[in-house]
Amino acid sequence: MPVFVSALAWSPVLLAEDRPDINPDINPDINRYTSNRERTPGPAIPPQVEDKPDISDYTLHRERSFEPDTSAPPAIDVLDMEVIERGGRYQMKLVAVIRAPAPYVRHVLADFQHLYRLNPSIVESEVLGCNQDGFVMVRTQALGCAAQFCEVLERVECVHLLRSGDIVADIIPELSQFRSGKSYWWIKPVGEYTIVGYRSFMEPDIIVPPVVGKFLVKKSIKQQMLITFTNLEKIARAHAARGLPRHSHFMDICRTPEGAFNTHCARGR
Repeated sequence: MPVFVSALAWSPVLLAEDRPDINPDINPDINRYTSNRERTPGPAIPPQVEDKPDISDYTLHRERSFEPDTSAPPAIDVLDMEVIERGGRYQMKLVAVIRAPAPYVRHVLADFQHLYRLNPSIVESEVLGCNQDGFVMVRTQALGCAAQFCEVLERVECVHLLRSGDIVADIIPELSQFRSGKSYWWIKPVGEYTIVGYRSFMEPDIIVPPVVGKFLVKKSIKQQMLITFTNLEKIARAHAARGLPRHSHFMDICRTPEGAFNTHCARGR
């Protein structure tokens, strides 16, 4: 990502056995395991009566309703999701309906300094530079785990905010723990909702222990993508409800000269 889905945040199957058949005709004689003496009843023990304190003075006298809360929106509506691994290179895709207006969705995705809000696995993010052509250089650190294996992955991406409103991000390998990578976000308004698509390929420059397995890695990637999209919807809905600004003025937070920025991130990269 930058947001960009801390997509490589990697994060018991019980074997059911049939019970043996039980023959109901087999009734073992248990007399030989018990004493053949007469039993004399002991003294009767009166039942204990527990005095329950009156707590009505400490409770709210109101009718309790057990109807479900329908004010919160349901989980995101996933239209398509896929994770494929070939030779250490991961291809990811997720398309979903976000219940928030497109300008607010775009604003959240381009809020590069607060990417941790989209996914808790992103432990750090910052803008390294930008230019007048709509390019932004973003550095992120994300903690990825699968089973007992965890790794902090750092990446620097050249992010381009297209005129269409879509977002393209290219990983800069010499500054990252990735051999290569590219992400593409497309944002399509549909009334008050937005269809958001995410496609990416990434090749991490790390060694994953064989015990972890590709299945666990892909499963964790799917979970992290869903977390990112779910938080994207929550934040965008909150911004829309509060009437916050809908556009990201990233030029106001650039901290490095344009010349140094262009050595790693230039038009047409």
